[in-house]
Amino acid sequence: MEKIIKGIFDLIEKMLDKVLELLLRSLAYLFKRAAEDVLSILKSIFGLLSKLFSIIYEKLHKIVSDFIQKRKK
Repeated sequence: MEKIIKGIFDLIEKMLDKVLELLLRSLAYLFKRAAEDVLSILKSIFGLLSKLFSIIYEKLHKIVSDFIQKRKK
């Protein structure tokens, strides 16, 4: 009887180990996906910021160029 109970507990322990392993793998996958999504969002943000600064630079360059042209006249 004792061996049967021990066998049942061993089986339960193995099942719990497998469940825990699957949960940890699932969590690792979710964290990986979340990290990829965050990186994608950051790339988009920095791309937009780059375009914004490029536009600002062009506008400032035009303003300064126009100012210099007016001063020369």
